[in-house]
Amino acid sequence: MKLFRKTVAVTAAIALAGTMLAFSPKANAATVTPTNLNGITLGGSVAGPLTSVFKGYDASTATVVTFADMTGQVFDNSGIYTYRFTVTPADGTGGTFQEEHVKKFNTNFSVEGFTGVAGWDYTQPPSYGGPSGSGGFAVTQLSNGTRYWIAAPTGTNAQAEWWNAADPVTFFFQSTKAPAGPGSYGLADNINGSALNYSVVPTPASALLAVPALALLGLGYMIRRRNQQLV
Repeated sequence: MKLFRKTVAVTAAIALAGTMLAFSPKANAATVTPTNLNGITLGGSVAGPLTSVFKGYDASTATVVTFADMTGQVFDNSGIYTYRFTVTPADGTGGTFQEEHVKKFNTNFSVEGFTGVAGWDYTQPPSYGGPSGSGGFAVTQLSNGTRYWIAAPTGTNAQAEWWNAADPVTFFFQSTKAPAGPGSYGLADNINGSALNYSVVPTPASALLAVPALALLGLGYMIRRRNQQLV
């Protein structure tokens, strides 16, 4: 656990790496029918809870900032592993960037063994002014040589502006694969960046994301434009 926590506390380069990969314009999207977290059986906890932070490049100040946190935990129900993550955009306190109108939460790695079951806590979006039931997010898989799981808020406009600072949302996906090490997760809108937490891929696969990250410094505006084109 100590080694895992040290791995999570990586440099800003790794934190910035995965977003560009997950939002590749060459990716083909497959719709996933969402499931209410409150309607599934989690089983016993096998990992976590573990809290990590999202870091990203703020083009307006040319600095790397902390703009959200996530708490992950993994459960095992007879070989079906539920990866559960509560994501909370930062509110600007404690030296964080105030994140508003979050547009996407995603994995930056292939969800090996994905069962097709993913979703969120249906009670949360309505409490923030968002759609009820399965209307809170659009859940997709992107395929560009591998598969990435993405949840994008839905609403009356492209921004789906109901998911704002200090509004926690709990997501999940299920896999037949046990946690194998830290993987990169992305969060995007005003700031685009990543955080490490439990995943179905081993540490070396996630660490490879650091290579393209070196080219991302100073490209916050380009990443934002690319995301807007994909919405």
